[in-house]
Amino acid sequence: MSAWVDFLLQLFSFQSVNVMTREDRRSDTTIPFWLGKVFTVLDGIQDSMVLKGRVQIDEAFYSVSAKEAITVDGKLLRGLSKNKICIAIGCDESGHSYLTRGGFGKPSAKRIMEAYSSHIERGSLLIHDMETAHRKLVEELELREEVYNSKTISKLDDADNPLGNVNRLCYLVKRFLNSHSGFDRDDLNGYLDLFSVMMNPPVDKMEKVVLVLNRAMDNPKTLRFRDFYNIKSSSEG
Repeated sequence: MSAWVDFLLQLFSFQSVNVMTREDRRSDTTIPFWLGKVFTVLDGIQDSMVLKGRVQIDEAFYSVSAKEAITVDGKLLRGLSKNKICIAIGCDESGHSYLTRGGFGKPSAKRIMEAYSSHIERGSLLIHDMETAHRKLVEELELREEVYNSKTISKLDDADNPLGNVNRLCYLVKRFLNSHSGFDRDDLNGYLDLFSVMMNPPVDKMEKVVLVLNRAMDNPKTLRFRDFYNIKSSSEG
């Protein structure tokens, strides 16, 4: 149990798999396996998250792995192409946040609805940029809205930026994913679930550890070492 407490505290401190493996003097296979167990425990933890009141949303974009990148005439696709994974991010003033994978490239109205519609309370005030794909979400959930030009507000100080909270999450999730450089993009949802635990209440890291361990006890699941690495080998192949 003490080893699991230490491991979770390391995860919540943005430590990478490589750093944990080196500092804990464990084999190269142990920490990824433990991380896989954490993802199994956290699966579904964001399903009941509903943002309320003043809700900020934005989308962050993260590159696919080098081996998955699409090229045309030997050159990588640029801009918001299929080489970019869309991450839909929302937060409210109560300190709650929600993150999910939203497909590849520039989001469509359909993908925006799939990402956010079950996680924003009807009638809330939506604070967002001028992304046209948000329009259907506003209409379907009967949201009030404040709309800002992202290029204009990007020049403001963080304290004056009406999208400051969600922009901060966009920055932090990229930093978090970068700390696990080379991670399998098929595991992105697991990393986003873990990041949501890091960002959502409770604030105290030890209380977060208790939350994860209680969830493991209340919803026991089994992930065997052999099965984990068989799955990994198959997905990489």
